[in-house]
Amino acid sequence: MIPSPSSRGPSLTISSIASSQSSLFVSGYADGSIRIWDCDKGTYETTLNGHEGALTALWYNKLGSLLASGSKDNDVILWDVVGEAGLFRLRGHRDQVTGLVFLDSGKKLVSSSKDKFLIV
Repeated sequence: MIPSPSSRGPSLTISSIASSQSSLFVSGYADGSIRIWDCDKGTYETTLNGHEGALTALWYNKLGSLLASGSKDNDVILWDVVGEAGLFRLRGHRDQVTGLVFLDSGKKLVSSSKDKFLIV
């Protein structure tokens, strides 16, 4: 999918991507923002802001209703995709987040970091 000129906005470096079970996918940017796109419609839907560093990890839960994002700011944010709002900011890593995965049908979130720790 190539965004139309009107949906491109400023030129930003994409640092991570993730897809849901639906037609939605997200792209994370070096400025800490996340954009939600609808692949079926070929449209940009919204932007989520909350990180202070480049996005390094994105992961949807199985239903596609929650999105976890990790960043060079060492934080993980859990987002309500439908409500387009941040639910929780999870702190605990001492270096940038490198990976995210939901386990146990989305009841648990595991994050990894350059600090060499996994947090559940």
